Amino acid sequence: MTEQYFFYYWLFKVQYRRILNYRLNEKEGFTDIENIIRKPEFIKCVKLLLKSMDKIHGVNVNIPAKKFLSAFIMRKFPDMINYDPERRDLSCKLHHCCEKLVSLFLNLNHHIKRVEFLITLGRYKVLFDVFKEQDRLDMLESLIMTLFELERNYINADGKYDADTLKCIKAEINKTNKRIKQFNGMEILSKYRLREAELQKSVENNMKKAFWDIYRQELEKDTPNYAVFIPLIGEVINNVERCVPNNVDFLEEYTDALDLQYITDLIEEDVIERKDLDKIVTVTIDTIKRLHSAINDKNIEEWRDKLKLEEDLSKYLIGFFQETFTRLEVIQRERDEFSRTLRK
Repeated sequence: MTEQYFFYYWLFKVQYRRILNYRLNEKEGFTDIENIIRKPEFIKCVKLLLKSMDKIHGVNVNIPAKKFLSAFIMRKFPDMINYDPERRDLSCKLHHCCEKLVSLFLNLNHHIKRVEFLITLGRYKVLFDVFKEQDRLDMLESLIMTLFELERNYINADGKYDADTLKCIKAEINKTNKRIKQFNGMEILSKYRLREAELQKSVENNMKKAFWDIYRQELEKDTPNYAVFIPLIGEVINNVERCVPNNVDFLEEYTDALDLQYITDLIEEDVIERKDLDKIVTVTIDTIKRLHSAINDKNIEEWRDKLKLEEDLSKYLIGFFQETFTRLEVIQRERDEFSRTLRK
């Protein structure tokens, strides 16, 4: 045996004796245990003890003293790690490992027990790191869900809150963002936002599909029910008005050309024909073309030509209304963005 071995063996004996004198395993209260494991001189003893055992046995567990000492707290207060003896989960494995580790720690003078302790210590280190990471992720998930709820309340306030309340919500949003950043969770937050957006898009797509399926069923009846499209035309008019809120003449020109009352009468008398439907489509596309910037003219004409080739009336009308609402939404967004830019 080398001089280095004897030195570390002597160091182990000295530090182990000092640590046992604290009788840490006999303490019952949380404060009593915490007061001991926070003492700098005690932490130093544990650090030297662990290092000496690594050297004596030629291993490299290399675990921080505070991480090891956490085992004494988790063993005595299992609720801290959500331990439930009925479950065989990560917290259960960690708690059992803590119990074994503390038990072996009291018998380190025996060579075999010391070796077993080091093996258990290595396993504990892995379990502890995995548990802490899971705990971090659980905490982040809770913070992110709180953040999303706060953001929804702030964005969808719609006069529900006064200025002071909105200010408090904004402060909580900033505070929650800061905590997420402290937990190194900004990348996870980005993934949650992406997943939330994808989920919302999926829900919206399913709702839209269900919405248009109703109209498709009405149009595919033996006697197509064109009356269901009257409210849709009215919604198109409302959307055009939102695009030009201060241009009454433009809106009147569109509604006069559309002549909704005439179309309604044709539907009610069951004498409406394809040419009448074509008029609705033509007038609306012409109006959208005027609302859009000139750069979209070619694309709009391609849309018009594509509709002309569609012989299936159900696909023709549904395709027209779907694209119309989409384009009017784009126009409204562009208008709102332009307004915000002017205000800035």
